[in-house]
Amino acid sequence: MALSADRAVEVSGLSEKIRVTLTASITYYKGSILCFTAAGGLAIKAADTAAYGKLAGVLTKGVVAPASPATVAEIEIGKVWIPFASAAQADVGDYVYATDDGTIAMSATNADPIGVVVDVRVGVASLVDFRKGITKTALV
Repeated sequence: MALSADRAVEVSGLSEKIRVTLTASITYYKGSILCFTAAGGLAIKAADTAAYGKLAGVLTKGVVAPASPATVAEIEIGKVWIPFASAAQADVGDYVYATDDGTIAMSATNADPIGVVVDVRVGVASLVDFRKGITKTALV
């Protein structure tokens, strides 16, 4: 379900962050999964949309992005625990997708994989390595 409030961000291992320019006129919550628009390279809330996912991360601080000026924020692109009630041991090593800014799934209709599941807390959360996102066409 899409986020409506900030959520904790729990990383594992070395932290790796990048600065991104946010798409304007959107409220972003801490813990949101962000992807990048195909045109313009702006960060935006994740969705099951074509070309979203190959570079993704988790917002480290909530932000309200005004219409202008452009807003810059940091996203975590290392290994981050994401709540996932369907987390299963068999998911480890598989690609994972973001279906909105607060939800991951093991498949998606349009979005590119955001990363690889590298550990799980069965039925609770998946540890996603956001450095492993790829284009969906590379999976064929």
